[in-house]
Amino acid sequence: MRVLGRGFGGMRRQQPSVCRILATLAVLADHGVHAQDCDPQCTGDETCQTQCIAATCAAGQYILNDFGACTDCPAGYFCTGGTDPPEGCPAGTSLASTGGQSSADCGSCDPGYTAVSEGQASCDPCPAGSSCATRTDEPVPCTPGSYSEPRATACTQCPAGFYCPLSSAGPQPCPDGSYSEDGAASCTDCPAGSQCAAADQVPTGCEPNEVSSANAIACTPCPAGYSCPDSDQASLEACAVGTYSLAGETTCTTCPAGYSCAPDDLTACPDGSYADGATVSDERVECVPCDPGYMCADRTVSTRVACSPGSFSVGGESVCTVCPAGFACPNADGSGIEECEGGVTYSTGGQIACSPCQVGYACSKATHIPCGAGTYSADAEDEDGQVLEKVCLPCAAVPAGYFCDHQNPERECPAGTSSAGGDVTSCTECEAGYYAAPPAASCAPCEVGQFSTALSASCSPCPAGMSCSEQKNPGGVRLWRIQSGGRGSMYSVPRRPLVQ
Repeated sequence: MRVLGRGFGGMRRQQPSVCRILATLAVLADHGVHAQDCDPQCTGDETCQTQCIAATCAAGQYILNDFGACTDCPAGYFCTGGTDPPEGCPAGTSLASTGGQSSADCGSCDPGYTAVSEGQASCDPCPAGSSCATRTDEPVPCTPGSYSEPRATACTQCPAGFYCPLSSAGPQPCPDGSYSEDGAASCTDCPAGSQCAAADQVPTGCEPNEVSSANAIACTPCPAGYSCPDSDQASLEACAVGTYSLAGETTCTTCPAGYSCAPDDLTACPDGSYADGATVSDERVECVPCDPGYMCADRTVSTRVACSPGSFSVGGESVCTVCPAGFACPNADGSGIEECEGGVTYSTGGQIACSPCQVGYACSKATHIPCGAGTYSADAEDEDGQVLEKVCLPCAAVPAGYFCDHQNPERECPAGTSSAGGDVTSCTECEAGYYAAPPAASCAPCEVGQFSTALSASCSPCPAGMSCSEQKNPGGVRLWRIQSGGRGSMYSVPRRPLVQ
């Protein structure tokens, strides 16, 4: 009978005294090998013909029992043959099949797999959440902030912008308003006064005129109606009545004169109104409209200026309105405005009453222009005889003894003057020695023994003791006093210039 060697069960056996060796069978049973029962009548000194025949096994097999039965070497082991027991594959290797003949049949574990014990039929995959840098060592758990998938040879650091709460799970993205750096097991909330636009970047502080609350992805301008002493949104302070701030301004400012003002708004007063900060309603500084009859040119003060005569304001005006031509404006508040009557009254603008049209003028309700030389004024009427306006017409067909001026198309020539008629605009003055009684077409000479001075309507008899001689020269009519001896002294009546 042969003796089993070392390696299978770790025992060295001596020649047995019974067919069955329970210890050997127990070891074989642990590896899935079961021996057939030998004939219990056989002894160690006998050779059973059928069941208990001692033998030498080939490579890849081993003696299963004391009676010489050879069996394939189990998985995870190799058998060199003979009487040697199975030997386990070294740590870091495995053998899945039976019948292994040498350690060369044991395969090294792939990266990410381990075989910590000898005699493994298969390598164990490295579990998720651990690293297996070697094939023979136990898996090493990943440190917080790192992770691994199954069969990993090393743990991976959680990337920035992600967190790894479990080393056996993959990275989880940080929610909006939080961030993480490399190797984070959890995300960090973005602090108030900062912004976290990207989860993989550290927070950046808000600008001086910006604010943010915790977990903000962006800063926002300081809101209108508040002061912002710092960048934390929780520090906002509402502006008081009479002060304001616009978006992006960090302090509240007193409402300036000339503006309507709420805590979150500033609006310039419209023309014709003013604001001096004294009028407040519904927490707003209000603009006050200028009163009728006054103008408010400066919106920053409450001073008002009364409209001058001939101008008006209906209220809310920055300047008074000049009364338009053709109208009369008796009241400064714009009430009682009257329209002038064309051809009868007129206004050229800025008047409190309409003026009467004068003779010799072209006159509409808005104009009053004197007629020029050779023209005269006349009424222009509508079909109902209503005077619309006065117009200037050219002089024409004037009767003899009359002339046309801008007031009358047929004015009689005064005594001592004459006109031939037609389109004449003046009378001719009679010279001395001539006369004209109106209406006269021409100046007539005085008869012999009579005389006249210039512009005479008639001739006068020559005084007694005088001689009257009509002269044609500019000296006029000469009167001679008759003296003794036939001589006399001369008197001259001066000639007056013609009147146009």
